Amino acid sequence: MITGHQISVLNGLKLFAVIILLNSAYVLTGQTVIHPTGGSVAEIQAAKEVRRYIFLRTGTAPDL
Repeated sequence: MITGHQISVLNGLKLFAVIILLNSAYVLTGQTVIHPTGGSVAEIQAAKEVRRYIFLRTGTAPDL
């Protein structure tokens, strides 16, 4: 079960990733989205969401 704290962490990670993406004018060719080995469910899900967001905006999915 995901707690309210985990949801807020996930939302914070998503916001951080979106801010970074919006501030970057570079083409996302050959990029990789990373997450810590053995990361929490929220961290892994956030990395997947960042990858999905990049794919939806650019048509290219970076490695995970």
